[in-house]
Amino acid sequence: MSDLIAAEFGSQCNLYEVLGIKKDASDKEVTKSYHKLALRYHPDKQGRDQLTQEEATRKFQAISAIHAILIKKESREYYDSTGSYSCNEDDANLSTTWKDYFDKIFPKVTEKDIDEFEKKYRFSEEEEKDVLNAYVKFKGRLSKIMDAIMLSTEDDETRFSEMIERAIDQEKVPLFQVWRTSSSTSSTEKANRRKTRDKKRKKEAMEAEALLSKIRKRNIGDTASPSSALRKTKREMEFSSMVSSLEAKYAAKSHKNKVQNPSRSKHSEPSEEDFLAAQERLKKRKKNSQA
Repeated sequence: MSDLIAAEFGSQCNLYEVLGIKKDASDKEVTKSYHKLALRYHPDKQGRDQLTQEEATRKFQAISAIHAILIKKESREYYDSTGSYSCNEDDANLSTTWKDYFDKIFPKVTEKDIDEFEKKYRFSEEEEKDVLNAYVKFKGRLSKIMDAIMLSTEDDETRFSEMIERAIDQEKVPLFQVWRTSSSTSSTEKANRRKTRDKKRKKEAMEAEALLSKIRKRNIGDTASPSSALRKTKREMEFSSMVSSLEAKYAAKSHKNKVQNPSRSKHSEPSEEDFLAAQERLKKRKKNSQA
């Protein structure tokens, strides 16, 4: 668990600061903050412009581990007095059962609940507070602010900018020089930037569709016996994960009016060419998104 937290937030991170709470926060405040961050990083809520599924899962696991430490009296007292945290067997299992842990803490949280939370959060005082805190934390870097605010989209950029400008005028927050630079991009430049991103997404969607089509055609008529399913290799699982990622990211919109081929086998092994091609595409896409 310590490795999990360190990998995402640094070995010297302050657990309270990660959750955005004070050291004397109540258990209720600890859980409330965890709930809020969990909704931000929940893998089921990651859109195409947000964290990738894999990155979100790691963040989700890490904040779940932090919550487990701070919500238990003994482990919290140990952390407060030593600045470090121990890892018992139960806590170690937490990194692989993060979803079960979340369900245990919030057993009634569903997709509908998250959507309802989105309606209440957006345009609220809480959202404005988060925007201003992010502005101060990232010293006016608009791109960082946009990434930090959960449930935000590119369309919120103007609204957040106006929100920050009002706060600067009212002297609620300081003026950072970098803010003037990052927020002064003309509407034409913003439109061109968005157009370029849209063009890139369409190209990626076409590439993904071509790959999926190739795989589906190859798998038509294939069947998998129970024994072959049990012998599924690690490489097949990795390939299946990559295909699922492509489908989740692109196929849902590309096939709104198309029927999925029911005869596609979930256990068929890809050819070496298909596997390497899919792997290379995802690596390239991930590299571009981090650039």
